[in-house]
Amino acid sequence: MSKAATSLVEWSQSYLSELEQVRYSREQSKKLLEVIINKGTMPEQVADPEAAWQIAWATNVLSKEISRGSNDFLAPYRPELAKLVPLKIRPEPDSADKRPLGITEDGRLARRQKQLSDFPLDSFLKLFGEMRNSTPHQNK
Repeated sequence: MSKAATSLVEWSQSYLSELEQVRYSREQSKKLLEVIINKGTMPEQVADPEAAWQIAWATNVLSKEISRGSNDFLAPYRPELAKLVPLKIRPEPDSADKRPLGITEDGRLARRQKQLSDFPLDSFLKLFGEMRNSTPHQNK
């Protein structure tokens, strides 16, 4: 068992070293954001609510990272996006509640299931279409 564990640790450290060398430039990040936003306009990519949530999360995070507080492309869309899908899926790291979402007795699992069943696909597609049409790259 010790040999297998050591092997796993060595592989993990090697893999992490490779990942640390992958860094997107600001321009590459903007292109990636554009690709993800485009995916958000495709019904076949976002018909599954959880896939849509991932696209929304990636859009939200990338936009914040690219802007670093100024000229946040997503800022005008974020309030509407937050009404359509959850932009936070886990508690904050410093939250008193360290349990994963849905593993509590406070009804979060039921709320999550309701969000899934009530996912507003048409509104999501429309909002991502608006975002796609106003991305900085579209306005060059």
